[in-house]
Amino acid sequence: MQRQLLPRQVDARKLTGTDVQVSGFQPVSEFPRFVAGLHDAAGEVDVEMHFFRDESWVHRISASLSTNVSVICQRCLKAMPLSINSSFELGIVWTEEQAKALPRGLDSVILGEEPLDLLPLVEDELIIGTPYTNYHPVGECHPAGPVEYGEPEVGEVERENPFAALKDLKSSD
Repeated sequence: MQRQLLPRQVDARKLTGTDVQVSGFQPVSEFPRFVAGLHDAAGEVDVEMHFFRDESWVHRISASLSTNVSVICQRCLKAMPLSINSSFELGIVWTEEQAKALPRGLDSVILGEEPLDLLPLVEDELIIGTPYTNYHPVGECHPAGPVEYGEPEVGEVERENPFAALKDLKSSD
């Protein structure tokens, strides 16, 4: 079976009324807010969404996503791989009052008559699923140590150490 791109917009009311599964992938580069926290924009995000009405007739989305991306290790400042796997549940409503009536723990998506834009929902979950700081496992990265200054290269000007005068003061005691 051939993989398909995730649809950008769907008619959520129609999909929840007919109990439909939607799945697809999207390039990581399509999520600019998410990419801003990454080392690069390589990779794809796999998404599965189930649109349905629960036993209380609440319009719902049950979704999961997974991706492998490259983030920056905060210890060595080099790229490191990160797997993100997330599941989330959303209630679809059309007014603020309906959003307040949703069961606890169920986040809401408030729609008007317009179609539901799926990419911002997925991007929000990607951002939530990404750790704030990332580190290689202990022993796998080597933080940059102090800078060592060697002999000047050919054509480089050797500068006098501004603290050299202190050395003369100390020896005169």
